[in-house]
Amino acid sequence: MKAVADPVSLDQLADKKRLPVIPAGVAELISALSDESKGYRELADQIERFPTITARLIALVNSAWSNPATHITSLEQTCARLGLRIVRSVSISLAISDTFNPNRCPTFDSVYYWSDALLVADIASILVDTSGPPYQVDRGIVRSAALLHNLGLLFLVHHYPRQLDQSLLVYAQDRDHALNKIIKQQLGISPAQAGSFLANNWGLPEPIQITMSFYDDADYDEANWPLVATVALAIDCVSRLNREQEPTGDLLSVARGLFTDEGQIVELWPQFKRLQASTRELAQVVFS
Repeated sequence: MKAVADPVSLDQLADKKRLPVIPAGVAELISALSDESKGYRELADQIERFPTITARLIALVNSAWSNPATHITSLEQTCARLGLRIVRSVSISLAISDTFNPNRCPTFDSVYYWSDALLVADIASILVDTSGPPYQVDRGIVRSAALLHNLGLLFLVHHYPRQLDQSLLVYAQDRDHALNKIIKQQLGISPAQAGSFLANNWGLPEPIQITMSFYDDADYDEANWPLVATVALAIDCVSRLNREQEPTGDLLSVARGLFTDEGQIVELWPQFKRLQASTRELAQVVFS
């Protein structure tokens, strides 16, 4: 695998003013949507400040995918119909997705990307409910951190579509190598490094910043370690689901560090498979 002759650096991203501008109020929206104490009305009050997100949520709730008995026009009814899990994840995804333009990278599949991100978020939030003390973390934060963990990939696809297209083609032909390592070798910067830079400059909540920086570091054991480890485990679960593999070996070894009983992963696997199918359908409706 040939390394890039002129590698990209984080300084280059800053110097060239390549940093996408997060829409006004989105950082605050992410914080609000990460607070699981908020109900339908409170979430609707937060989301209605973003007309585009509101319109797309109402379109989603009235789609054939949702199939409501009557046409729904209010955001509060939309939240009640879709459920808080979907409203939180889809709203954050929509708030972020329009910041990037991946269309110049032919190999990049936005539906696949967001399907995986949504599934990682769902699985991570389930793992939080399963983990034993003292490693319990906030479910709302872990959902948001899991959903946004791979924004660095979108960042690089947005700014370096030709190079990322080549990396994705290499990965499609050789799935034995991790995509992040292929990108790092060919571009000179990894999605995790790009994501860390992005999260810091956007001023995202610190736990989300840390997760975006270290989700791909198997040796990370510092601040918010249980959060990062939970997201990393969810990512591994999704990778295995995509490969139609079962939860064995090193995945159970990682789970052993978080759970009272690692066998819970095996018990949850059928639920994860069902989530995989439903999440793909949701991503197809929202992001196609």
